[in-house]
Parts: sequence; structure tokens; C-alpha cells
Amino acid sequence: MSTEAIVIIAIVAIALLALFAWLAARGRRAEERRLREQRQEVAGRHREVAEQRSTHAELVEQQAAEARLQARRAEEEAKLAREEAEVHQGRAELHERGLADHELQGDAPAQEGDRVPHPGDERSATVGEDAGGHNGRVERAPAPPPADGPAAGDPMPRGSSRN
Repeated sequence: MSTEAIVIIAIVAIALLALFAWLAARGRRAEERRLREQRQEVAGRHREVAEQRSTHAELVEQQAAEARLQARRAEEEAKLAREEAEVHQGRAELHERGLADHELQGDAPAQEGDRVPHPGDERSATVGEDAGGHNGRVERAPAPPPADGPAAGDPMPRGSSRN
């Protein structure tokens, strides 16, 4: 074999090696590009799902806030109903004790500003209307202060001294 043949074979071998290296690098770049596109596609799908779930969570939070508001309204309504029941119970006791006979003269309901004793203690209450126009709201007055007269069982009036 001549030197020229060896040089030509070496050049062809180097060219083939370069061609194979170039094709392998091209394949790796194509695979990397395909993998990058696939990652972006999957990440996009995850972002869409995250956005949907976030929107759903906001909707559920809004519904929960509305439910809490509705529950507060129901509690207030129940409280008002209990207060109205107490008023009617008190009025029933007044009628039983004969303290509301003036209402029997034509079955007139208590008028705004009427003072009625509160059953069970020494306070009194004022019958009125609440902000919604519901009759029967009770405003309780504080218990009256003790009189300056003699205390029960005390023979001497207060403020006097024995000589």
C-alpha cells in the first residue's frame, strides 16, 4: 500500500467519524428540543389545572363567606325571636297577675313608650319598635336605687343618730 492510499483512507475515516459525531450531536439537539417542548406543554397543562383549582377555591371561599353571613343572619333572627318570645311571656305573666287589665279594654297592644314591670326582678321595660318596625322590642331600664328610708329591720331611718 502506498502512502497516498493510507492518507486517503485516514482522511475518509476522519471524515466518517466527523460525520457520525455531527449526526449524533444533531440527534441529541433534536431530542433536547423535543424534551424541552414536551416539558413546556406539561407545565402549561399544570398551570391550567392550577388556575382552574384556584378559581374553584375562590368560588368555594366566597360561598363559605356567604354561608357564614347567612348563619349570622339566622342567629340574629333566632335572637330576635327569643326576645319577642320573652316579651310575650312577660306580657302573659302581666295578664295573669292582673297588671295589664287596661289592655283588655279593647285588646289594645302595648303602646310605644308604655312601662311594664319585668317579671322576676325589680326592673321595668319599655315597649317599643325596633329598626325594622317590629313591635314588641324591649328596652330594659336599670334597677331602681334603694330608697333613703329605713332598711328592712332597721328601726331608725338612715342618716339619723341615736342620742
